[in-house]
Amino acid sequence: MNTIFVNEIIDNGETVKGLAVLNHTVLTALKDMYERSHLDKIMFLAQQAGQSIYFFDRYCQYIVFAQISVIGNGFKGALYLIDCNGNYDAALDQYLEYEKNGWDLNDRTKFMNKFEEIVNDKTGITAQLVIKDAFP
Repeated sequence: MNTIFVNEIIDNGETVKGLAVLNHTVLTALKDMYERSHLDKIMFLAQQAGQSIYFFDRYCQYIVFAQISVIGNGFKGALYLIDCNGNYDAALDQYLEYEKNGWDLNDRTKFMNKFEEIVNDKTGITAQLVIKDAFP
């Protein structure tokens, strides 16, 4: 089983959410999820943008929302991972929460597309969230 380090885990019974906001935890998680060449491309795009970039992806059973900023030699990032446990109702609840919070339709659609990818993936590869440097 793969491991993803986060700073906080929220399990409400329907979904499991992981949040990584401390830079060293975010960077550790990114290195665990992506090959070096892919991570270099992400950092290059963030640096070229000159501002924060964000993207949706998936890692094992988690939908990943990442926000990355590279300023000079500095790095700032945040990761939000969510496992809907294959539950369409939980995914739709999350979708509606994003809508309520003003997320763009395109982003909400990307979220649902990643959920569908996970539901249709029959590899059975999973990951476990582990707290590293928990919030005080």
